[in-house]
Amino acid sequence: MLIQRADRAREEAVAQAALATAINRFMNQDLLGGGRSRTSTVAYDRNPSLRELLDAARQRLDGRFVDAPLIEAGLRTTLGVAYRTLGDYAVAETELRRATELNKTRLAPGDETRLLAEYDLVGVLVRLSKFDEAKQRLDAADALAAIRSRRDRRTRPARQARARHLSLPAPGSRTGAGRLYRRRGHAAQRAPGRSAVAGA
Repeated sequence: MLIQRADRAREEAVAQAALATAINRFMNQDLLGGGRSRTSTVAYDRNPSLRELLDAARQRLDGRFVDAPLIEAGLRTTLGVAYRTLGDYAVAETELRRATELNKTRLAPGDETRLLAEYDLVGVLVRLSKFDEAKQRLDAADALAAIRSRRDRRTRPARQARARHLSLPAPGSRTGAGRLYRRRGHAAQRAPGRSAVAGA
């Protein structure tokens, strides 16, 4: 049993190191470097915007990590969060959706990385007024987080911090998803030009 736990911990450490290296390389070469290699002497003829750098990096991501889906998922999560920060929720949704799909193929349902990507996607769906799907995903993620919490109480602070960051109810809170859904629904009903959203 102890040997198996040590082996799992070693495998996790190797996977995390590979992810960190890939993200670092992607950020430095594809995002900040605009796709130029370290040895390139080509200089920018102008100052590209952050949006232009993100768009260029996003294009170079497709098909690049076919054999490493968790690395791709991590990078897509990073891009999704960056686009969310820029207020481009449609592109953020695309990237975070792909990240959650990739995570589902390789990670256990209660895995913290998988749950945090789901919570990121929920926050974007709320911004896009996709309340029904946001509520379903939030409830499903909360249920998985509750199972994980029973197995490992140490993850609760991370989930609660993420929920606070997204202005969502803390995972597992009794008042959480229903109030969020109703509050966002009523706000959408009052907003001009928006379609009415029924409460939960």
